[in-house]
Amino acid sequence: AGVARRILSGSGKLRQLLSILVSECGLELAEETKSLIDEVEMASSNGKLPANDVTKKIVILAVLPEVVLLVSMLLKSIGINHEMIVEPGTSEHCATPVLETESTALSWAGTQLALSKFNSPAHTNARVILTSPVFIAGDHGGLGIENADTVVCVDEDWSGRGELLLQSLILRCRFHRECSGRAPPRLIRLVAKESCESILRMISPKCSSTRSREVGQ
Repeated sequence: AGVARRILSGSGKLRQLLSILVSECGLELAEETKSLIDEVEMASSNGKLPANDVTKKIVILAVLPEVVLLVSMLLKSIGINHEMIVEPGTSEHCATPVLETESTALSWAGTQLALSKFNSPAHTNARVILTSPVFIAGDHGGLGIENADTVVCVDEDWSGRGELLLQSLILRCRFHRECSGRAPPRLIRLVAKESCESILRMISPKCSSTRSREVGQ
């Protein structure tokens, strides 16, 4: 719990993320870190969702690789199993150097395997995907996050490209879910208070299934 507490003490966004995962998505923490729940929930003004609205599949998106690694460290320290999808050459399972083309092919295959498990109802343990929109969006001819119930965006790159990739992911997921008679995914953006992203994001129009949450630093 010490590692998690140090990470959470320095980031309002990650405290809000943990509150969403536990209070709204129904994920459970490791026994030794459950004391963090009260600390995080006291810092959050968002109540729990009804029991029938508890999320089953969650996607956490972060643009910066450092943020992806930090979120992964937090999730590991509190006992939340997740699959981290990263760019070729940065996988913790790749111990030996390989050619760039081979590395790219292996990374793509690993990404498809992770997404296949995530999208399959049979894999109940594959509930959380942590990645960047760049690694799972675009015209790569493979799977997406079709079965995601909730998508949480931790940061943005403001280049416009990231937003296009995110929207392509959400539209594809929405179409898949609506065709199977399910509600569209919830998209939650974590926005820092009194920042440029707060000014730009909180004044923009929002879809009914999209929520932007301002959080303290």
